[in-house]
Amino acid sequence: MESFKRFMKASRMRVIPVMLMPVALGALGAYVWDGVFDIWLLLLTLVGSGAAHLFSNMINDLWDYKNGTDEAAKNTADAIGTNSGYLTNGVWSMRTFASVTWSLFALAAASGIALAVLSGIWAFVFGALGGLIAYFYVAPPIRFGYRGKGYSEFAILLAFGVLPVLGSYYVQTSTFDYRAILLSLPIGLLTTLILF
Repeated sequence: MESFKRFMKASRMRVIPVMLMPVALGALGAYVWDGVFDIWLLLLTLVGSGAAHLFSNMINDLWDYKNGTDEAAKNTADAIGTNSGYLTNGVWSMRTFASVTWSLFALAAASGIALAVLSGIWAFVFGALGGLIAYFYVAPPIRFGYRGKGYSEFAILLAFGVLPVLGSYYVQTSTFDYRAILLSLPIGLLTTLILF
């Protein structure tokens, strides 16, 4: 139980609803507009997207720690620290933290592959795009989360709005619908504003 509590804190699991709600919304759209709903596909999508979100949180911590960003924030009076503190405070070793991080990635990738087999290749493409956004948000050489000019806000809109809603809709129906994109915008913008 203690190890699960540590995992919850390290992965910042308390914020996972910002990913699970758009996924549920996409499946709801498929049910309302097309009368299609498969609970097992939804559960697999929730597991994969949840693991991807936790991977995103942890890979950001890992790269911020490696780049010295967390240490700089700790020593800056007005900076808001968003990391779990597991690396900066030595709660977990870098090796342990990286192992958990990449295990989450493996779970997300396996879910994406299974969904691609069951629903179509675009399920994997949406997951892969989300994975690239998660990784390069703070990872070199791109680090677009630190570039300003709206890059990070646009990435958050895609990662927490368009990709999970449209992806979840696609998983249920194996088709695309412009209404799913429209449905994704309010929740994506809300998450973008929270982070902003």
